[in-house]
Amino acid sequence: MTGKNMDSIVSEINSLAKTHPIGTLQEIRMELKGLQRLPTRSIFTSQTTSEEWAFHHGGRQELQFNIGIERLGGGDELRYGVAFSLETSQTLPKIDVLIPKVRLFNDFMQLYPEQYADMRMWHYYGQRSTDYMPASIPPELVTQGAFIFLGKRQPLERLDYEALLDCFDRLLPLYKYVESGGTLEPIPAVTVVPFEFRPGSARRTPSVS
Repeated sequence: MTGKNMDSIVSEINSLAKTHPIGTLQEIRMELKGLQRLPTRSIFTSQTTSEEWAFHHGGRQELQFNIGIERLGGGDELRYGVAFSLETSQTLPKIDVLIPKVRLFNDFMQLYPEQYADMRMWHYYGQRSTDYMPASIPPELVTQGAFIFLGKRQPLERLDYEALLDCFDRLLPLYKYVESGGTLEPIPAVTVVPFEFRPGSARRTPSVS
């Protein structure tokens, strides 16, 4: 384990995000959700951060920006991207609210299949799957207890926060499309960068709060 912990990683992301589009996530949420006031200016807060993972403040019933420590064969890595956490909890007693959002996610992936070709997906349902190319989420995964992730990974001891935030920026159009109910037009122009694929599996616990 490196000297980095989730609290320090979250603090660095929140600080550096101020110069990125993802830094306005809470303002975007306020507009999309019709909130009367801004709950926070931070992407992640103490309420949505654990020792192993974090998701964006307010994201429990949304397509969530998600980070987490992955213990793969080559050492500790940090995953970062977006996820659907279909594990029920006090703040998500039923997964019904997420089902139409999965459909919108699938619509986006079908409209723009090459948008995130340099990223990878995986899911957890009883056990972690291997990584696979971004695609629509199959019906059998839209079930209580599943966790579906789209994004990238970096070695935990050599984190490039700007690359992480650039990934979040690129995923914002997908988030806006899903959380607006498909009313906001997605942005088709995305710069695709090479992705080094390393297969593997890991023990993990889905993010719940």
